Amino acid sequence: MKINLKQTALMAISVFLVLCNGAELSGQLGWEFAGDVAGQTSKVFETQNADLLIATTGNSRVYRLNPNGELLWGRDICNCNDGWVVISVENPSGDLVHLTKNGQVYLTDADGLNSRFVTNITGDTSVNSRFGYIADALFKDNVIQLFGEVEIGGVDYLLRGKFDVSTLLATYELEISSDAPVSMNINDQNQRIEYLDSPGTGRIVVYGPEEEIMLDTILNIPERIADVFFGPDNLFLAGRTGDFNGSEGIVYSIGYTGEIIWSRVFYPSGFDNKIYFFGGDFIDGQIILAGSIGRGFDMDSYAVSLSPEGETLWSDRSAMFDEGNYANTVLAVSGQNNCVLIGGQGNVTDVGGRARPFLYKFMLPTVATTSSILVDAEIKIYPNPNAGTLYVDHDPGLQYDAIRLYDLNGVLIKAFSGLHSALDLRGIATGMYGLQITRGDEIVLSQWIWRN
Repeated sequence: MKINLKQTALMAISVFLVLCNGAELSGQLGWEFAGDVAGQTSKVFETQNADLLIATTGNSRVYRLNPNGELLWGRDICNCNDGWVVISVENPSGDLVHLTKNGQVYLTDADGLNSRFVTNITGDTSVNSRFGYIADALFKDNVIQLFGEVEIGGVDYLLRGKFDVSTLLATYELEISSDAPVSMNINDQNQRIEYLDSPGTGRIVVYGPEEEIMLDTILNIPERIADVFFGPDNLFLAGRTGDFNGSEGIVYSIGYTGEIIWSRVFYPSGFDNKIYFFGGDFIDGQIILAGSIGRGFDMDSYAVSLSPEGETLWSDRSAMFDEGNYANTVLAVSGQNNCVLIGGQGNVTDVGGRARPFLYKFMLPTVATTSSILVDAEIKIYPNPNAGTLYVDHDPGLQYDAIRLYDLNGVLIKAFSGLHSALDLRGIATGMYGLQITRGDEIVLSQWIWRN
């Protein structure tokens, strides 16, 4: 399972939920976790029993959480020069395999103990003046696929490799290239996509299931792309246009022949002068982009959801959680289509004042499309949280026969028959609910509400 992590850039995101009619709500948090040492979240891997392994950039620290987000342990997996762990995964025997930024591989038991050095993929002591780094890595079918760069005798090479966690054997190939590796992803059809920085532009490579090259082209785009991921029948790129002094967020939809299908630019306004997008994924029919918005070092989290055609479904700006300052992880939780994990580097610091890694789990609501909602009537919802009342204001001629309230799992919580101008929500627990107003089999309004 791929988490879109960009190790060379930071992005900010909040835990969020939004109303389906475009209004925003700050989110319903499942749980939150903050590490105990400086660093940021690199990647998160879900084990066979649904535990979460969090690789981080500091002190070679790896954390293991249970499915409820409770810490089982946090350990430094090696006493090594490189404290940046790119990815930590589980092999079939239950042992853990850890890959560091400079290509070192370590093996530990399930509790993170008894660390053993296995190999160094980027380094080779038999070759003089060789060094390198891993830009991105992902895990599928017991194989860590890695994407990086090495320099041998002053010549730059792209590194594409595989490490089998069952046999503990590594294979790799080198390509002389001045392009810099950025991001890669794999879809359910075992197609792999790579994005590389080429001088002044970008290069995208798509491989088929048998490693055949389906696309290898230079894209004439000047922006700094940070993440690449698959859509239903296309590819998506997320990034930014500028630098620290000013930037817009950018997203591209790319076809399998390399053509640009559409692009969107997100402009800051008012006091803000920067929007960054440094990660994204295609989850439950939505393009989810995660980034930062603000000025200088005063950055808030920013998240946007788009339809596959690039239309904005919702957006969120929030700084409500101290830990959620910079993030670099978006992961759909297996078996829970409405849950998303967000991780990165937070504002909460260690004793030395350095930021610590964090991880959130929160609910991602299904966004209702306009095709499922009648728009021939004006309806407005006005909450009165102090009185536990929800007011329904609508056109005098509107006819409807039922109002229903559902929880996030789709379970009916309460139903009201006939016309109502006020709904009594006392006795209903605090949380997010789906409100649906119907006329026969027709949906007049479908909207998320928050019960304080």
